[in-house]
Amino acid sequence: MHIHIALLLLSICFVVASAQSSDRQQQSGPVLHISYIAGAPLEAEQIEERVHGSVDESSTTKILRSKIYRDSEGRIRVEWSIEGPEGASYPMVYLIDPVARFTAILIPGKVAHRTVAPGSEAFRVGFPDMGDALPNVQWQTSTEELGTRMIEGIEAVGTRLSRICEDQPSLRASDERWVSNDLGITLLAEASGSNWKHTVRVQKIDRIEPDPALFTIPSDYTIQDSAR
Repeated sequence: MHIHIALLLLSICFVVASAQSSDRQQQSGPVLHISYIAGAPLEAEQIEERVHGSVDESSTTKILRSKIYRDSEGRIRVEWSIEGPEGASYPMVYLIDPVARFTAILIPGKVAHRTVAPGSEAFRVGFPDMGDALPNVQWQTSTEELGTRMIEGIEAVGTRLSRICEDQPSLRASDERWVSNDLGITLLAEASGSNWKHTVRVQKIDRIEPDPALFTIPSDYTIQDSAR
C-alpha cells in the first residue's frame, strides 16, 4: 500500500540520532529547525516551499504546511499531512520528548511507532537537512553575518553560508538562516542550488503553554517500539 511506503520514508527520516550526519536527503515530513529547550513554550505554523527545475515553466513547486507546538519542558509536537492514494490526505504527528527520552510517529489506524533513547546516552535528535544533495566537488565556502531583523515581531540573527565550486565557478549554493536565540527556533531559512530552492518560514507564533495532552501518546494507540 502507498501509505506504508510513505510511513517507511518518515521512519527513516525522523530518528533519534547518536551522531549528526552531513548527508542531505529528501523526506516526506517537514524540516524542523526548533530546539527542545525548556522554558520557551509556543505554538506556530510552518510553511515549506520546494522549487525544482528552472524558474521558467519547467519548474515544479511543492508546499508543505505543518503546525508546531513546544511546552515549557521542551517537548515538541509536529502535525502535518501526507497525500495517499487518489489524493487522500493522511494526518501525521511527530512527538519529541526529551523528558521521557523518546520520539514517536503517530499514524492513521491509531498506531504509534516509538523509539526510546537509553538513559546512558545523550538525548539528541537528527533532523532532515534542507534542500537537495550537493554535487561531490571541491567547494570554496564563506560565511557572512547578516545582523538582526524583525520577523513576526521577534528579533532574529541572520547568517549566510555561500559555496562556490573552485573548478566550476557557475556552480553555486547558498544557505541562509534567521534564528531567534530567545525562542531557540529558526524563523526563516532559505537554501538554494543550481536547479532548486527550498524555503522554510515560521509564522503565527503564539507564546502560550499548549495543552499537555498534545505531547503524550493517546491511550487508545497501539505502541510499536523499535530499537535505537
